[in-house]
Amino acid sequence: MVGVGVADGAFAAERAARRAAAAGGGWLVIDAGASPEFLAPISVRSLGIPELADVLERPACTGAR
Repeated sequence: MVGVGVADGAFAAERAARRAAAAGGGWLVIDAGASPEFLAPISVRSLGIPELADVLERPACTGAR
């Protein structure tokens, strides 16, 4: 399926397009200013760079103590 994403940044728009495609196609529009909220639950593993995800998931990067 093909999805189209619209957001206030290229990365958020690309992720919106992926989500739209996974849901069967169509459009997903992220309101202006809502990109951080939309992106927050997405795992850094979805970037496809395991080495970067390993670093970003360390407690010092997540704010955990």
